Amino acid sequence: MKKTKTTPLERKLISLQIRVDKIKAIADFLTKHPVIADISDLKPTSNGLMGLVIDDKAIVRPQGLNKPGLRMERWLEDTFTEVELKDRVVCEDVARLSTEELEKLLATIPDPYSTEDEDIEEDEE
Repeated sequence: MKKTKTTPLERKLISLQIRVDKIKAIADFLTKHPVIADISDLKPTSNGLMGLVIDDKAIVRPQGLNKPGLRMERWLEDTFTEVELKDRVVCEDVARLSTEELEKLLATIPDPYSTEDEDIEEDEE
């Protein structure tokens, strides 16, 4: 059987639909966890999609145009691109987590702007 070739129009429409589906995944995540809306901001990602920065310490974003799921990574805006992906990944797919599981996961991520270390250094002087 001969495979039909997709036209340039069909390829573009498929690509756009994939992007729509990825944005819908973020919207579904917010709908499932409405408490996250108060502590998060939408940010554009390097692949042209949207990510959700939560409490300035984690980002939930689509894994890529051809990969399913929403990956959670540590977020440090100033050094984000300097840190290796394997060191940033907190969870490969948070789309199916319950709110309780999500809260526990977020609790494991240290606050990137914590002043505890500075307080300890000042006490030692």
